[in-house]
Amino acid sequence: MLMAVKRNVQKLHLEIGDYYDLAFELPRRLFNCKSLRKLELVSAGVAEHRKIILPKSMCLPQLEALALVKLSISSVELENLISSCPLLNQLHMFKCDIQAGNQQNLVIDSPSLQTFALTDTPRSFRLEDCIVDNITKLSAPNLESFVFKGFMTQNYCLENFSFLDTVSINMRLGENETTERYSTLLAEEKEVFAGRMMKYLGAFYNARILILSPGLMEVLSQAPDLLNCQRLRFCNLRRIDLEMWFTSSSLHSLAYLFEISPIISHLFLTSKKTRITEVGDNWEVGLSFPSL
Repeated sequence: MLMAVKRNVQKLHLEIGDYYDLAFELPRRLFNCKSLRKLELVSAGVAEHRKIILPKSMCLPQLEALALVKLSISSVELENLISSCPLLNQLHMFKCDIQAGNQQNLVIDSPSLQTFALTDTPRSFRLEDCIVDNITKLSAPNLESFVFKGFMTQNYCLENFSFLDTVSINMRLGENETTERYSTLLAEEKEVFAGRMMKYLGAFYNARILILSPGLMEVLSQAPDLLNCQRLRFCNLRRIDLEMWFTSSSLHSLAYLFEISPIISHLFLTSKKTRITEVGDNWEVGLSFPSL
């Protein structure tokens, strides 16, 4: 690694294997490399998350793309790493375990960020081995592409993204998704999850392409007065890709998306199998709009 830095490396892919149960401390000179433009840190072993330790002082003035895969890292170190990259425009975090330490919230703040993908992060951060309520805040005013795959039990604060073009959200309750699991949710759980889904959609008001998961469509219909709420408008939305169960809940959510998307031109539906037959006889009426 140090030889690569000495020779002004621009792209570096580093795989960390299994070294017992020890944390892997990365050299300070690597994270103060003036020439590095792309950095990929990957846990290649069988361990679920490989613990890494970053230097306290970091400066990557040319770094544009950063990928972290199956790593365990403290929230403070992650925030310091992102803030040390003023030109960062691509950030991908896959199956990373973010340790809260002495703070409950994680803040990802990057004015230059254009593409962000957060995939299969843990359900919550850990504070002294206890599961605590936490918020992940994303502040990226120039974001163009947002990809998220995770759990509804997590809470996110997503600020308005005026330049956002493509959004893909896959939110679920657990690994094995079924309509039965959603039908047995408590009323309070449905209300909380539906409120979060509305909040997330509100942050993506300017998107042109929207890709949504079955679980999101199920809980979205639980938002109070959903079909009568016209405050949210997708004025630029052209295309919606949906994987959904054809239940009454999902169809009501679909009707709502039609209502708030006046210029949509492409709709792609993928049907997921379900044993529940709760569509009813009047679903066609619910999806009939003069504007379609």
